[in-house]
Amino acid sequence: VRSDFSLLPGAIEETLRWESPVQTATRHIVRDTTLAGVTLRAGETLQCMLGAANRDAQYFDTPERFDIHRTSDVCSLGFGYGKHYCIGAGLARLEGQIGLRILLERLKNLRLHPGFPTQPQGHEFRTVPSLVVRWDVDNQQKPKSEVS
Repeated sequence: VRSDFSLLPGAIEETLRWESPVQTATRHIVRDTTLAGVTLRAGETLQCMLGAANRDAQYFDTPERFDIHRTSDVCSLGFGYGKHYCIGAGLARLEGQIGLRILLERLKNLRLHPGFPTQPQGHEFRTVPSLVVRWDVDNQQKPKSEVS
């Protein structure tokens, strides 16, 4: 991605599938129904595991492999689905593409700082507690105020 920014959209989509920021969707049962052979009663709560759905081999080839070149007609559930689909999904994708490109362009050799956890945590919303990074400073570069 660092050497070919055209890969950013695929990298962002695969990241949303691989480690969705929202892992669950809670729904309240309003009337008795049966779903996949399971009886659900009115008043009960149903929790859908979106993160697990994003690894479903029925919908994704080699779902346990991170692949920024993945092609699929199936969208991940990183931003929900249907009437609960995130209204800001397009903006979030665009912000991710622009932000990552700027960081990669401006911070030479941007990389994770070794020794800090990077595994997302949380049951419903997945985040890293902090993201410690390093980059190289070009001491030969003039400060912006001195650039003509």
